Amino acid sequence: MTSLPQVRTGLLSNQLDDQVLVYDPRADSVHLLDPTTARVMELLADRGRTTDEIVVEIARQVDVPSGKALLALAIDELRKADLLDESVSSSPQPEVSRRELLRKVALAGAAAVIAPAIVTLSPSPAYAQGSCLAKKDCCTVNADCCSNKCDPTTGSACPGTLECH
Repeated sequence: MTSLPQVRTGLLSNQLDDQVLVYDPRADSVHLLDPTTARVMELLADRGRTTDEIVVEIARQVDVPSGKALLALAIDELRKADLLDESVSSSPQPEVSRRELLRKVALAGAAAVIAPAIVTLSPSPAYAQGSCLAKKDCCTVNADCCSNKCDPTTGSACPGTLECH
């Protein structure tokens, strides 16, 4: 039996229709998990589950013969989003490409399956949201300058004729 990774502690999650929003306070980021990845994360959080039980549950949810490839892809996505506790030893999951997964699913006759995916949103640093130009920096309007004063240059190397005062 393969040892499964554990979900990191301290994550906050909220159901949003069939997807799940996960807030990571450590990275100050929000992750939107598709239904398959959300279910895998939920099953991993329930530490009493075996790999085989999770594979069967995922296969049942998505209506495919085997959920093994989906489990591997979901775990890979959770790792990339840094939502798993890597300090807990776990066996590496086999590498499965999305293309290979979709080929297997198509051969099995499943019509529409979305491969596990996570969308991550991170805020811009505060300094990038409201920065202003310092004295002697080149400007075009008053609002560019911290002093709110964009005037003709006084001998600086500004390509235009205005600089912050």
